[in-house]
Amino acid sequence: MHLHGVPFEVVATDGHAVPEAAILTKDTISVAPGERYDVEFTATETGQWMLHCHIAPPDE
Repeated sequence: MHLHGVPFEVVATDGHAVPEAAILTKDTISVAPGERYDVEFTATETGQWMLHCHIAPPDE
């Protein structure tokens, strides 16, 4: 998962809060099937924010 234009903090994983001392600022995070992440960010500019995956699907 990648959020364009702004870093985010992962504040929970799979429904469990991340301890404040362990919170990291990121701009990309790998999310496996079944995993959940809660992220927080501050939108510093007006507009729309693109959130997408950088892993291309396999060729069919």
